[in-house]
Amino acid sequence: MSRRKSPEDRIRRGGVVYDDIPICWDGEIRGPTLPDDKKWCQQTRSWWQTIRKSAQAMAFQDTDWLHFLDTARLHNKLWSPQQVVVKNELGHDEIKWVDIKPSEAATLAGEIRRRCESYGFTWADRRKFGIHITTPEQAAKEAEAVTRNSAVDYRRRLNGLS
Repeated sequence: MSRRKSPEDRIRRGGVVYDDIPICWDGEIRGPTLPDDKKWCQQTRSWWQTIRKSAQAMAFQDTDWLHFLDTARLHNKLWSPQQVVVKNELGHDEIKWVDIKPSEAATLAGEIRRRCESYGFTWADRRKFGIHITTPEQAAKEAEAVTRNSAVDYRRRLNGLS
């Protein structure tokens, strides 16, 4: 496993060096529900709920939610069969449900991935941006360990063992 570079050695992306961003996730559901003006497929409804209860959602502003609503529409198009009208063998119009073309699916998936990447939605994205997510329980354990280690170090110094 590679070690993270020190801030002095990190590659600047667009002239910016990212600092670590700690997020203590509380498990709350945030943000709006999907609007009723559209039929949402089950995959998109589940995806939206995942975003609403993500640690990153703790920092979302109204503009972020609007951005993700646009992304939800793309996600819904990716996962929903499309309704097309075709002529049957008698020459009558018939409604048929078909999946989107693979090239369109690839384009939509790439756009969705690009939009989510900037919010640190995968482990690799979080690592790249220095986002460290913990729960209150994990944060308390980490603080306790630091306190315990500091106390041990202090006693060693007092006893001349360091």
